[in-house]
Amino acid sequence: MASAVQQAKRSPMVVAIFGVFFLINVLLLALALLAAFKEGKAPQLLPEDVGMGVRLLLLVIGFGASWGLGHWMYRQLVDEEISVDESATAALVLMCYLLLVFAGVAFLGGISWIWQGALLIVLSLFTLFGLNRVLGTLAAVVVILIGLIAGAGLFYALS
Repeated sequence: MASAVQQAKRSPMVVAIFGVFFLINVLLLALALLAAFKEGKAPQLLPEDVGMGVRLLLLVIGFGASWGLGHWMYRQLVDEEISVDESATAALVLMCYLLLVFAGVAFLGGISWIWQGALLIVLSLFTLFGLNRVLGTLAAVVVILIGLIAGAGLFYALS
């Protein structure tokens, strides 16, 4: 009974955080698909003449930000008495979502849709099956469906 009450208390925050990062990643994937298949249709997130050093610096900043957010999420879940295994899994998945955002922004281009798509599929599977108790199956499915619908909408609106 206490577990159900804790699930209800933490679920909106956790679902919202994962939902926002999943949505951002899907939208970046839609932009990468536009860059790959629709010449000149995708908006530039970074100018073309930005050097590799700046892009790598952005990725390093992303590493730090993803570690910080993952650490915060882990501490929040452990404080709410979620098991260490489930808290660590949730924190690692969140770190990967945020790192994928920074990598997508830094290296958005014609070929990035391949690695972005593959990593997003893996993260979606981790969200569905690895975070079952933390998020809830229904919430994970709804977040993934909303993200995919928004990504498809962006792709068709800009193409």
